[in-house]
Amino acid sequence: MLILPFLLLQASGQPQAVEPSPDVVVKGQHLSKLRLDISIDGDFLMDCRVAVSSGDTFIDSQACRAADVCVRRGMRTSSRLLACIDHRIALAVSRHDATKSKN
Repeated sequence: MLILPFLLLQASGQPQAVEPSPDVVVKGQHLSKLRLDISIDGDFLMDCRVAVSSGDTFIDSQACRAADVCVRRGMRTSSRLLACIDHRIALAVSRHDATKSKN
């Protein structure tokens, strides 16, 4: 089982004291709960399932998709795979939120 610690915010060159918006805090709490069971064989993700839900159906639906892309892109070590999955889920959440805000 992989434990996926997620970081939604990255430091931009200068440190800034910024209060996190409620959405970021809530999403961070959801992501910290997420646990995946995955099976990799060579360049293929053979099996992936959400072992512990994040509590957010959208995040859960993106997790195995992200893992599949990352494995196909050659991420094999735990740290690289986790970083890739984190990044892909954060992108999907950003796109999803942007789409919701337009409607």
